[in-house]
Amino acid sequence: RLDVLNRLQNELAAFFAFGSGEQFSGGGPGEKHWYKCDLYQLNVMTAVTLGLLGRHEEACERWDTCLEFCRRCLPENDEQTIMVLVQNALSHYATQQEDNMELAIGFASRALAMHKVCFGGGRKRFLLRYRPEFRLGIRPDIEKRGGKVPGSVISALWPPAE
Repeated sequence: RLDVLNRLQNELAAFFAFGSGEQFSGGGPGEKHWYKCDLYQLNVMTAVTLGLLGRHEEACERWDTCLEFCRRCLPENDEQTIMVLVQNALSHYATQQEDNMELAIGFASRALAMHKVCFGGGRKRFLLRYRPEFRLGIRPDIEKRGGKVPGSVISALWPPAE
């Protein structure tokens, strides 16, 4: 599956001249935004696949690419960006590297702050809304047998208010 996703991304990027550093560039008249969305979706699928394989460092790179797409191509407070921030936080957490833990907490904090702007309700509503994201089972090495992110991970990334 990963080989197919990588081949599709490379073909799409080459065909529409969205090379590595330019794939999500600012955009102008006539630029093919729909194909940028296709490339974004391929990056999401690749990040999920890499997470399933336990290749979290590579998954983090893909989630970072997705976040860059969100920053450049979506409205400022878009729900898709919140999802990418949540998944990016979980992937960085899964690497178990100290510098990535700080990044994970930063992504988690940004996701919660953006959720407050978009939907209100604070941490409780955020956790209810993203419960399905925590149950995807795409990081088997940090998730319980039930296929969900353990409460300890959620508390580490989104600590209860004191």
